[in-house]
Amino acid sequence: MAGPAVASPASPVGGAGTDPSADPSAPAVDPGTAAPPGGTVAGPGGVGVPEPPLVEPPVVVPPAEPTTAAEKYGWGTPLPESDEFNYTGGPDQTKWSTINGCWAGHNGNGKRCGANSTVDGEKLIQKGSRNGDTGWLASKLDQRYGRWEARVRSFNTGESGKEYHPLLIVWPESDSWPQDGEYDFLENGAPGEECANAFIHYPHPRMPVQQEFLEEKDCGAPLSEWHTIAFEWTPDHVRGYIDGKEWYTLENGAGPGGRKNIQDMPSGHLTIQFDNFHGGGMREASYEVDWVRIYSLDGAGQPAAAAPGSGATAGDPATAGQEPSGSSGSDGSDGSAASAGSKGSGDSGPATSSGSGSDDSRSSGNGSGGDSSDGERSGEGTMTEAAPAASATRASSFDALHSG
Repeated sequence: MAGPAVASPASPVGGAGTDPSADPSAPAVDPGTAAPPGGTVAGPGGVGVPEPPLVEPPVVVPPAEPTTAAEKYGWGTPLPESDEFNYTGGPDQTKWSTINGCWAGHNGNGKRCGANSTVDGEKLIQKGSRNGDTGWLASKLDQRYGRWEARVRSFNTGESGKEYHPLLIVWPESDSWPQDGEYDFLENGAPGEECANAFIHYPHPRMPVQQEFLEEKDCGAPLSEWHTIAFEWTPDHVRGYIDGKEWYTLENGAGPGGRKNIQDMPSGHLTIQFDNFHGGGMREASYEVDWVRIYSLDGAGQPAAAAPGSGATAGDPATAGQEPSGSSGSDGSDGSAASAGSKGSGDSGPATSSGSGSDDSRSSGNGSGGDSSDGERSGEGTMTEAAPAASATRASSFDALHSG
């Protein structure tokens, strides 16, 4: 007797190899339209469709902090007397006073020679030689009040010897020193030092040197690396910047004996100097300037950041009475040893100062902008916020034989 009929197993939906646990009622998937890797999502009627790829949100990079004071505070367009040094040969003589041959160096030490200031297509290079010969350059733009900014670095190339001083100066157009003051807004005692220094001189008659010494605080890369150094001069104050950040502000400070307010130079021009304070036996070195940009106060844009001068901390006054190893005055007279911040009877005191970058003052180093006398290095005065910049006037005259 025949047994009960046995049903044959149904063929898998979709052909051989299809998962036997799959729903036999699901429609077959055409291999040519199979979903790509990454999975599927249910579409209309339950049909699988490709899952959209994940999209990463864009990375938002905050804008870089400006490294120039001009950009940060909206100084406007540089004046035509500025120089990008994007040519070769000697400095542009429509903008700069240069030396034909050589003349006596700072305080008679070595020589300042025209051949020691050259442009290589990218930058100005001042060379300090072993024999004491060095570079010097002066802008032909004379102005009362303004702003100056330069990108600079300095470094030794020789193995040993006495060291050159890199400087950026606003020197009085009159060449009358100390009567008309001097603003050494960068002055270091050696190339490539760790921190920037400045010596800002009061206009005053022949008397012990009256000046303020400023030293950078929280120093970043040494001065052998590129930095932008800027100086602002208004009817109310003088102010320094490093890499776009306020360094110091000085204002007023007139006193007995004819000392004027620190911002009262009649007019001045920029000089770039690599000075020899020692004579011979110098260590070879290089002072390089990527560009120089000069601005008037007239027509400057609005600040792109909060006005500097707030949040300052006081610096300690330097001790008076230390003898400098610097130079004598431009007429050969000795710069003597009183502190610029010292007070006589009835003295109104030194210029008040503020600056988030200024540190405790110290009496050290050799100063001199042009051939000035740097006696005692004074300390910073009582901190205060400087008055806002005012409008300015400009002049334009130059004595090509000045000794600044």
